[in-house]
Amino acid sequence: MSCCLSYLHIVIHVSLYDYGEKKRRITTEILKLLYNSYRFVRSCNRPHKFNFGVTQGSLVSPILYDWFINDLIVQLSKRFGQDHMFAYADDIAILCLGYSEVREALSITEAWAVKNDAQMNRNKCGIIRLTRKETPISIKSLDGVPFVHEYKYLGIPLDQALTLKYLLPIVTRRINVFCARIHLILHSNVGFKAKLGLWQAYARCHFDYFAPTMALCGQLAKFETLYTRSLKKALDLPLHIPNSPLLAILGIPSLEQISAHHI
Repeated sequence: MSCCLSYLHIVIHVSLYDYGEKKRRITTEILKLLYNSYRFVRSCNRPHKFNFGVTQGSLVSPILYDWFINDLIVQLSKRFGQDHMFAYADDIAILCLGYSEVREALSITEAWAVKNDAQMNRNKCGIIRLTRKETPISIKSLDGVPFVHEYKYLGIPLDQALTLKYLLPIVTRRINVFCARIHLILHSNVGFKAKLGLWQAYARCHFDYFAPTMALCGQLAKFETLYTRSLKKALDLPLHIPNSPLLAILGIPSLEQISAHHI
């Protein structure tokens, strides 16, 4: 099955660059063959075929969804500018300058949804006002879309002033759980190098993902101590060891270097 999906993945990428009739027909037939094999079963019921949507976990699903939603992204990008449009898979964020642009974005999206037989759930959308400091929300909603103090985009909880105050406890909790568990491992079973590898895999990975956001929001210093302390705790090193020499000796980049690499 994995080989079939990988092949399908390649065929669709090829078809993007050559819209010949033969390739379009082959791509369509492969997709039909793939989706005809999927079934779902409700409790105490017989199997049913999928009539809409993309399958969960399929390698080809992200591409199919991108194809489906691409014209909406194009419309929004043309209207608001590519610098104000952020889209990845099914997460779309638009930087609007005023309520009139918010209403226009909602109108474009809803018109696209009606045309493409999709449903727009306004309760699952959110409007967050970006300000110098957090302010009370006087307006509860705009055209059915709620105003929120926090909005999670691609797993990153953003607040009005972009202080990442909601992200800090999330990362802290995950790192503390890791440190507590790695201290249960005896040195006689796992050595220094292995513990460093565990830290890289289970602790540093969180900083790798969030570092670009930390840098863009100007909050690297808030997370830097947590980053280096978790490393020292994982390796059972004294906390007073200077950070820069330690990172250099171990060949580990600082948070600033990680964010610079991604940005």
